[in-house]
Amino acid sequence: MPTAGAALDAPVGAVPLEPMRTLSWYRHGRGDPTTELSSAGMWRASWTPDGPATVHLDWSSGAAVVESWGPGGDHAGRAAVAMLAADRVPPTPADVHPLVTEAARRHRGVRSGASGDLYHALLPTILAQRIT
Repeated sequence: MPTAGAALDAPVGAVPLEPMRTLSWYRHGRGDPTTELSSAGMWRASWTPDGPATVHLDWSSGAAVVESWGPGGDHAGRAAVAMLAADRVPPTPADVHPLVTEAARRHRGVRSGASGDLYHALLPTILAQRIT
């Protein structure tokens, strides 16, 4: 089910989104079998409330295009767009703490998305604490 996402070009005066840097924290090390990230896109397999799903987020054309498969494909497709945070507008410096403003200045183009998948985020972190 292909769906068009938000364009990666930002409005006039804003900084374009950097998808590689924005999505890099969703991968747990180079050997993560569930998430593959490249300069052209991201592949991710996950469990959703509707069942297993695979999603491909492709930004090689300059706009984010989402394709998803499996019983949980619709859920995974919506989650991929939220992970990219292409539809979110960064807050103005007056609205946030000065340290957040400085971090945003240093890492322009990086946004914080939301996968909505705590299991996928927490399980590898918990296992990494227990297994050395």
